[in-house]
Amino acid sequence: MALNFEQAKLEEVLAFWTAALQLEYKIQGNLILLSPAASSRKILSGYVTNQGDGEKLIGANIQVLGTGIGINTNEYGYFALSLPSGTYSLRISYVGFQTLTEEVALFQDISRDFQLQIANVLLDEVSVVSVEDKVEEIQISTFKVNMALVRKLPAIGGEVDPLRILQLLPGVQFGTEGTAGFNVRGGSQDQNLILLDGVPMYNVSHLFGFLSVFNADAIQNMDLTKGAFPARYGGRLSSVLDISMKEGSKERISGNVGLSTFASKFFLEGPMTGEKMTFMVSARRSFLDPILVPVTRRQKIENGANGGQSNYSFNDINAKVNYTFSAKDRIYLSIYQGNDRYNDNTLRISSFGNSTVESEQDVKLGWGNQVASLRWNHVFQPTLFSNVNLFTSRYQLNSVSDNYVEIRSGSERIFSVDFSDQLSSIRDYGGKIDFSYFPNPTHFVKFGGLLLRHRFVNQFQSNFSITRNNQREEDSSSLREENNAWEGFVFVEDEITINRQLGVNVGVHASNFWSGGVSYPSIQPRASFRWAINASNAIKGGYAKMTQYLHLLTNSGIGLPTDLWLGSSPEIGPQNANQWSLGYTKTFSRGVDFTVEGFHKKMEGLLDFKDGVTFFLNTGSISEKVTSGDGLAKGVEMMLQKQVGKTQGWISYTWSKSDRIFQEINNGEQFPFIFDRRHDFSALINQQVGKRWNLSTTWIYLTGRAVTLPVSTFVENLVIPGDRIGNIADLVEYRTRNAYRFKPYHRLDISANYEKTTTWGGHRFSFSVYNLYNRQNTFFLSQDPGSASDGSIQLIDNPLFPLIPGFSYGIFF
Repeated sequence: MALNFEQAKLEEVLAFWTAALQLEYKIQGNLILLSPAASSRKILSGYVTNQGDGEKLIGANIQVLGTGIGINTNEYGYFALSLPSGTYSLRISYVGFQTLTEEVALFQDISRDFQLQIANVLLDEVSVVSVEDKVEEIQISTFKVNMALVRKLPAIGGEVDPLRILQLLPGVQFGTEGTAGFNVRGGSQDQNLILLDGVPMYNVSHLFGFLSVFNADAIQNMDLTKGAFPARYGGRLSSVLDISMKEGSKERISGNVGLSTFASKFFLEGPMTGEKMTFMVSARRSFLDPILVPVTRRQKIENGANGGQSNYSFNDINAKVNYTFSAKDRIYLSIYQGNDRYNDNTLRISSFGNSTVESEQDVKLGWGNQVASLRWNHVFQPTLFSNVNLFTSRYQLNSVSDNYVEIRSGSERIFSVDFSDQLSSIRDYGGKIDFSYFPNPTHFVKFGGLLLRHRFVNQFQSNFSITRNNQREEDSSSLREENNAWEGFVFVEDEITINRQLGVNVGVHASNFWSGGVSYPSIQPRASFRWAINASNAIKGGYAKMTQYLHLLTNSGIGLPTDLWLGSSPEIGPQNANQWSLGYTKTFSRGVDFTVEGFHKKMEGLLDFKDGVTFFLNTGSISEKVTSGDGLAKGVEMMLQKQVGKTQGWISYTWSKSDRIFQEINNGEQFPFIFDRRHDFSALINQQVGKRWNLSTTWIYLTGRAVTLPVSTFVENLVIPGDRIGNIADLVEYRTRNAYRFKPYHRLDISANYEKTTTWGGHRFSFSVYNLYNRQNTFFLSQDPGSASDGSIQLIDNPLFPLIPGFSYGIFF
């Protein structure tokens, strides 16, 4: 008998709730009979992996055809489905892989793994290729990075950088010219939570920010969340970048070696003891130092110096080992270490009549990250999966400046030494446990907690001495602050499929921070929803409250990594944000979709230096030099994307506004954030040409960055703090904060990539051009020496990067 509309709705509601409560129902006349269904329900569990190397596929989708039931794999590629006994047709899919359809006879609990093949981009039949289904996905403001596409993008100096693809997304902006950092929805760079195998990282820059620390060869998965954050994430206000390293192939030993304009590298992976243990190791080392030393030595002499040189190098290593003890137990050990070293030495000798002045300046910079984690996966029962993670993370910056001056005049000698040393570091030790619970196909529950210890060290010391006629005068100062703090949280979230149209993710994140005898508890509700109007249209929305207990202060300069991390304390409270998001998704055809999202983010407790104050030149504790304020960011983001076929890419546009208000800055008046960029347009196109070539191009346009500029200079007879000699000084007058903007920024990059396979492996070649039409984008402004006599200041644009060609060559086996 056919059901009428009301009966159909009733049965849909009954099917949902009886599945959730592990019950069966039967309608007899006007009665609804319920009975236990546990005995008739069976569990299908297992992993979804890459058929080529056995890597787990995170977030792969398993659909039970004809039922509307589906679920995604967790962070380790694991899933569990509880279904009534019977035979089912399953469709398993993952972005960039061929979709797999299989029949499963489920008459008892079974464990089964599914393997997917990487899609051939030359296939025109895109129906066999999985794409990111934005209509089905409940979470709003997320982006799953296609790592295969990352490796084809134009690269500065020929070195592929995974973070560059994020800078092309709506709502994401890069900081300054050439930098690997990024700002999300009006936030600062320290408001991005960057996780490498579940461990937070605090600085992700090589080469003064021109490259990130992430080696594309070592990365398996990279997901960015910009809003409506799931409850499992916390500790930052603006975004979460979750990166997973490769585990190593189970099939055979394989790898590659490569050379680019900036660095050399190698990658190796494979089994160690059969299929139970696998490994992955990847390493890079720059070779700029043998080039820089003779070039900079010649440049210094041409610029009037008598000697000296500059030297720079970076290196990093990623390593991972995992061992499968049994079908229920796996252990993973992940390690990352990276370092940057820079040294600049300048020697000058000058003569003035009978006097000779000899000076030597030596500057050394060093920074680096260390990350290690030990994780244990355990399956308590097919529907309950656990992960325990013990980890440590450290970031340290050390900057040393040593200036020596000797003046010889006849028999008289005058010596002066000016020395400074800055050290800033943050080290974490922590543990986390989380659970994935699959009670039934309509619920996917995650819960767990974290506890970690922060140790902050910020130190600055300086010494100035002058010796004249055997009389020595000395002036020294020092500042050292060491702080320990504890941070912890618990969370629970539930992704609920109410019916085929409506799905929600609800949860709560409860955190606390203990430091200096005070604590800052925070309850942070999270919620997001997806309402599918039909198979190709959906409306999504979400809300999240976020609390951040850490603060980053950066001294202005030429972009050097002078990071100073602080924790909340009795004097400095945490940052908080409330963000609302609402969006619409339209799928035109398989693999082509359009999204538009609006967001509104209110921030409190933001930190900045007071006007005229820096870490280096003022005495007193750090808390006395900073002030807190509020921020407001809002905007609209649009993106049209094509995910499959010979032509892939997207175009995106963002209109946004980000303001700050501090009572002790800018006379308490509202001012634009430094990275308030009203218009942001980007385009990415990757075109496959034949079997061996692909061409990529990217173009970006940004409103100019907001900056604070001096308006005039005047002379004052007073000694400025930090002025060693105490002569008359030129003072600079500033007015409104960030009232001036650089000219608009735009740039075109291109690359051509060639790959040929052989019986033993193959080789790849890539040629790229950064800033193809040589746009002179402003990096910083300097004062024109010929400024007007009335004291007004004339400014000069100083670009950083002209047209830069780059190459890379690699052999894989």
